[in-house]
Amino acid sequence: MGARQQFELKLKNGLNEAIDNNQLRLAFQPIVSSKSTEIVAFEALLRWNFDGENIPPDEFIGIAEQYGLINRIGAWVLKESCLAAVSWLDLKENMAVCINVSVIQLQDSDFLGILDDAIHASGIQPSLVSLEITESVFASDTELMLEKIRVIQGKGIKVSIDDFGTGYSSLSAMQDLAVDTVKIDRSFIHKLEDSGYAIVTAVIHAASQLGFDTVAEGVETEAQWKKLSDLGVHKLQGYFFSKPMEADEVRRFIKMQTK
Repeated sequence: MGARQQFELKLKNGLNEAIDNNQLRLAFQPIVSSKSTEIVAFEALLRWNFDGENIPPDEFIGIAEQYGLINRIGAWVLKESCLAAVSWLDLKENMAVCINVSVIQLQDSDFLGILDDAIHASGIQPSLVSLEITESVFASDTELMLEKIRVIQGKGIKVSIDDFGTGYSSLSAMQDLAVDTVKIDRSFIHKLEDSGYAIVTAVIHAASQLGFDTVAEGVETEAQWKKLSDLGVHKLQGYFFSKPMEADEVRRFIKMQTK
């Protein structure tokens, strides 16, 4: 067995016990209005501390999917994200939470029940929950996925396409996505001064015509913020506004922003 395989096996075994051992936690990154920079939502980001080391999501999410662990982990993320969001509402009304959901979770026949459980256990308004899915959802059974998305939206929950422009969909397919928000991938924002500009403007225009909200990810400079705001992006997310923060820092951050 090679070193990489040994490493993956170690992570798989660790993930099996991660929830029981309280090794998983959530960090939160704010999403702001492009015009006012007022916080409108937080994206929940999964973190894992294993053997005293923080394992990046890129290292373990794929393993969780490969070995059938993603549904249990995803259920934990849904529940904890909704509970966290409810705990902020006394500081700022209508603060939404955005939660990443994998294609494998969506394909699971129990997913809608798990989602309902998270909503009911927390008491959060469904309209304050946004599920973020990647474009790869449309590489599987498109009709089945679109139907499930419609059911989710029928509950009042929002659905976003994450990292738009990097996967399977195209501008011509946007009319079939049936989502509420398009998140423009950071790779285009980082190239906003050259090749990324045309793609960003095209996505914004198409989203506007179809009635979608737009969020630009990976905003790191004031110049990017100003340009994206002028172009008509609705919301922004990135290090310029805040890095992801630990759950116990969120309340302090909201208080500072709402003084």
